[in-house]
Amino acid sequence: MAEDVQANFQALLDRLTSEQEVVGAPPVVEQEVVPVVEEEGMGLSSLLGGAKEKAGDILQRLGKTFDPGIPEEAFPATIKKTEAPLRMEIPPKKPTEEQRVFNRLSIKKLNPAAIAGLMGSIDIESGGTFAFDRQEDLYKHGDQKGDGYGLFQFTDYKNEEGELVGHLTEYKKYLEDNNLVDSSESQIDYVLDNIYLGIGEDIGGDNRKKLQEVFKSGSPEEVTVMFTKIFERPQKGSEHMDRRMQSATQRFESISGNRRGGMISRNPYPHNPRPI
Repeated sequence: MAEDVQANFQALLDRLTSEQEVVGAPPVVEQEVVPVVEEEGMGLSSLLGGAKEKAGDILQRLGKTFDPGIPEEAFPATIKKTEAPLRMEIPPKKPTEEQRVFNRLSIKKLNPAAIAGLMGSIDIESGGTFAFDRQEDLYKHGDQKGDGYGLFQFTDYKNEEGELVGHLTEYKKYLEDNNLVDSSESQIDYVLDNIYLGIGEDIGGDNRKKLQEVFKSGSPEEVTVMFTKIFERPQKGSEHMDRRMQSATQRFESISGNRRGGMISRNPYPHNPRPI
């Protein structure tokens, strides 16, 4: 009986041993690997990378266009935010009519006393407006029904032949001959060309020399008085010499900084330095 059991056990052991290729080695199981195939040009990694890049470009453009101050955290780490320079253009301040007159006289290289004297006369002639298109008042202040025109109130008169002549007609010819438009600058140019070159209405050679001399060495008050008598020639009783001289004095103090009494007044012409 014992022999049968031993024989059966030995047979079972022999059978198990013969089924293994290597005694004591565990069986090797091979697993099938299924490859993941990405569609050409449309892989997941490509899609994610492209989306990230496009999002970064959009944010960068928004930052440049709308708000240069968007924080760096709003941009992907791979993209650098470009600072957009802040540009602010402030339009230049338009000069007043009085400043335009002063600027033109300064360009003509007149000394401060001559500039102030002429401005004192223009102040009264234009009713304090310094407007080149100012029409003369006739019956009351502001009605502008008179014949005089501009900074110097150009007018005409009839000569012995009945022709209309004078500074107004000559000024219009001056504009045509020089291809100019009516303006403060054109009116000032005509007056100075008349005095220094004899262009336009003939005021007389001696009168021109007198004005040239007073422009060169006269006081503001002397300039405005002589210019009024020789060039402006207002009707008797409407000269307003006291007002002209006061205006000329005030402008001379402002332009030169030489206030009679020791004080230096504020310069009302910020576009130009005070002449020394």
